Amino acid sequence: MVEKETGKREKCLRSDNGGEYISKEFIEYLVSEAIKIELVLTRNPVQIGVSERINRTLIESVRALLSGLAIKFWAELVKTAVYIHNRCTTKTVEEKAHYKV
Repeated sequence: MVEKETGKREKCLRSDNGGEYISKEFIEYLVSEAIKIELVLTRNPVQIGVSERINRTLIESVRALLSGLAIKFWAELVKTAVYIHNRCTTKTVEEKAHYKV
């Protein structure tokens, strides 16, 4: 999905070893696509801080977008929030949008 939208392949999947990413089939898929798997410690805030911050930012965006709308729009608004977030510039990488990094 990422490749279809940006033309770039995913190179790494970072996970806290949660159940959704440890099935044999999924691991085989990642290996077949040459996608590196990085497991992080769930109790280590340094390793999970960035992803937790992004998740919080996205959830806050969805709540703002959802204001006054029915809950049935939640999934579509999550996609919208991610789309907007990926196109906002970041100061850490020469003012480039996330999807261009």
